[in-house]
Formats: sequence, structure tokens, C-alpha cells
Amino acid sequence: MEPNMKINILIVDDEIDILKSLGRVLEAEGYSCFLTGSGEEALEILKHNEIHIILSDIKLPKINGIELLKIVKKNYSNIQVVMLTGYGSIESSIEAIKHGAFGYLLKPFNIEEIFNEIAKIRRVLDLEIENRSYKEKEDEEFLIYHSRNPKMKNILELVRDKIAKSESTVLVTGESGTGKEVISSLIHNLSGRSQNRFVKVSCAALSEGVLESELFGHVKGAFTGAIRDKIGRFEMASKGSIFLDEIGDFSPLIQLKMLRVLQEKTIERVGDSREIKVNARVIAATNKNLEQLVKSGEFREDLFYRINVINIELPPLRERREDIPILIENFIRKYSKINSVTISHIEEEALNTLINYSWPGNIRELENTIERSIVLSENGIIGYNTIPEKMKKQENIEKSLPLSLKEARENFEKEYIRKAIVENGKNLAKTARALGLARKNLYEKIKKYGIIV
Repeated sequence: MEPNMKINILIVDDEIDILKSLGRVLEAEGYSCFLTGSGEEALEILKHNEIHIILSDIKLPKINGIELLKIVKKNYSNIQVVMLTGYGSIESSIEAIKHGAFGYLLKPFNIEEIFNEIAKIRRVLDLEIENRSYKEKEDEEFLIYHSRNPKMKNILELVRDKIAKSESTVLVTGESGTGKEVISSLIHNLSGRSQNRFVKVSCAALSEGVLESELFGHVKGAFTGAIRDKIGRFEMASKGSIFLDEIGDFSPLIQLKMLRVLQEKTIERVGDSREIKVNARVIAATNKNLEQLVKSGEFREDLFYRINVINIELPPLRERREDIPILIENFIRKYSKINSVTISHIEEEALNTLINYSWPGNIRELENTIERSIVLSENGIIGYNTIPEKMKKQENIEKSLPLSLKEARENFEKEYIRKAIVENGKNLAKTARALGLARKNLYEKIKKYGIIV
């Protein structure tokens, strides 16, 4: 859910009177409600609509409420579910909570109880939005101010000075985990469209029919489960930007419709022939070689040229090793806070292993590795024993390190010590204890790196 979006509530109950009256009351409060008496139809509604909250009876024909809850939590983990039943028992309550229900209410319930549960869920959703937004801003700022890789610096300079200011379509390419979504979000946030929405669509995760409905919307009756009109992501992104992740997975039908959007700036909702004008900047991303897909006939050549107006190719992490130490520092700070763990330092052998590893999963793999190492750390130290075995096969010998990597390691140590001094109020005795260093060794490092205390 995004800020200021109307909350969509799916109500599932085979008692029609309760179903309709609950729907009327909630719609009067400004919520958008989808009503059904069966678990099967509920799943159809979920396939084609963005639902935020489900209120479901436990006793349902065929697929009961608990089974529906399990399916929802497996396939739509962000949706919060509140169970409603007239067959209350400790056992069913425990089972519902065990399988991920947000709450549990007994019939006959007071409508205020429903409002209270929804209010709690809204607070959770708002906090998730706030945290996600903060994380994205933090990632963008880190990307802008800390990269030491010449290619990344050049990309960021182009984004800031030229690309963000334009209205042209952008294609961001690179391996999985290189930061394509982060750079796309940065383009939007530095653009003249930043006051409007940045709408993300993960194209690879959706079937053709669902993706078509997500992008372009649909009208009531267009297919089973289309019980009301729904606007698509292009309309949601009006005057803002739309981020299409993994466009290399577009089917021929979606490719044709996308070509029309880019050429004519219009869409048609599924099941409707009326043209709707759209005004959204398209930022697309892929880890596939689109030129090769064009040659093989899997991707339209005309669409490729429409999308590839401005191309940003992000380098893999193995080609920007000088950034690895500062990325590690960033992730240590982030995950030590999340896990309430104090990390004093990372062992040299562990750091060298991470610097020299090939990182096929790029930044995402590095982030996951550091989170794992923090959880496994002992006495505030990320040791060699916390590093995954597959990474240890690439032996690290100090003499074989290129000078740039030695410098990268020293830069990491310098910055880590400097921050530790600040965090400990410039008390060097306290800083030495926090870092696990003898005071004499700390003084030597301060002198070596020219750190101003």
C-alpha cells in the first residue's frame, strides 16, 4: 500500500446479511469493499485486485477460512487477515494466529471492534510505508555520496545533471542485484515529477492476464472476479513515474500494448474500448540482453527503440570492488541496529574474503551475507567463521591483493575507527574498548590514518 491510497477490504462470509451490512458500513467510512461468500471466489478476486485487508469467516463451504488464510499468507504475505466466526473456541483462535492471522473476532461482534482492528492494521501499514520510504532514501543517499567507482560516479553525475531533468524513457540494464530499482527511484526523486507517485510493477512475477490488468486496469465483468472497475498502474502513476521491472519477460500481447502506450500515450482497460490518456514517465529495467531477444524475435524491435531512449548500464559488484568495504560498513550499521547487536569490527581475513569474492548476486547477495554474519557474530566481531563456505574457497593472500584493494581495506578501517570515535564521544579509552583494541594500537591507527580527534 502507498501513502494516501484508498484501502481495499475483501470480506468473505457465506451469511449474506452479515456480508452486505458489513460492506455497507465500511464503504460509508470510505473503504473500498469486495464481497464474496466463498473462498474460491475470494482467490479469484485476489488474482485481479490489490487487496490490503481480508475479513473472513472461518466456516465457509469448500475452502474454509483457515485454508484461505494459509493460501493468502503463502502467496500474498503483505495482506493482513482478520478471522470472524460464530464458532469460537480457543483451538480455532490459536490455529488462526499460528497461521498468520492479524486478529480474531467472535460473532456477534460490535462494529467498533472491526474499526479497532482495521485501525491497528492501518498503523502497521503506515509504519511499513514509512520504513520502506526511509530505506529507499537511505539507499539513494548512500549511492550518491559514497560510491568511489569511476563508472558509478559517472552514472550518478549523468542522472543528477541530465537524465532526471528530462522526460525521456529510461532503460536500466544490469545483472540481478546491481541496484536497478534504487537508481530508477533516484531518477524519479530528482525529477520534476517527484511530488507525484513512483509506481513499481514487478513484471516477471505476474502472468500475462494479471499483468495486463495491473498495468492497464479493467472494467466490471471483464473476467471472473472483476466485480468492479479497477484503474491500472499507468493511471495510478499520473504525472509521476512508473517503474517496470524485468520487461524482458513481457509477452507479445503486453509488448504490443506497451508500444501503444509509448507511441500514443493512451491505454484501454481490459474489457473496454475507450481510450484513456496517461501521463507517466516510463523507467524500465531488465537483466536480459534485449538486443539479443530482438534478434531472436522474442522482443519487438520497435518497442526496444521506444524504451531504449536513454540507457543506463549498471556495473556488477565484481567490477566495483573499491565500493565493497563502504557497502559492508553501511550494511553493518543497518543490520546491527535491526538485530540489536553491537559490532566492533570485522576480521581482516573475513574482509579480504568478501572483497575478493566474485558476487554473482551482486549488492543483494552482499547485503544478505552481512546480515547473516551479524546474526552469527560473537563478542561484537564479524569473524572468518561467519563467512559462507563457498566464499572461503577464494583464498586471500595479502601480497596478492592489488594496491587498490589494500587501499579499500584501509579506507574501510579508517572510516570505521573515525565513526567509532564520534559515537563514543571522542573518548579514546571507551573507543578502544568498543573496537576491541589496545589503547596503544588505537593511537597508532589514528596517527597512521591522520584521523582528527
